[in-house]
Amino acid sequence: MYKVFKYKIQIKDYFSLVLPQNAKILSVQVQYGKAQIWALVNPHNTVETRNFRLIDTGEQIEDSLERLDYIGTFQLDDEEYVGHLFEIR
Repeated sequence: MYKVFKYKIQIKDYFSLVLPQNAKILSVQVQYGKAQIWALVNPHNTVETRNFRLIDTGEQIEDSLERLDYIGTFQLDDEEYVGHLFEIR
């Protein structure tokens, strides 16, 4: 049995989320002024910690690009902030 769940993300360079194993991230967007991701999950699976990298537009990227999987881009604060979300493999 699968469901789509949403998770609030932190606006910081690196952060982690605890998700059910094998969760498939579907999208990152802003809802009610907060950045969220939506993931397809089996809520009965055991959980795992997954790591993410949030990069601002124009920011120099020190990480190895081979380890970053692009999820999506979102805007906050009346489009003043643009963030690009990656999962770290």
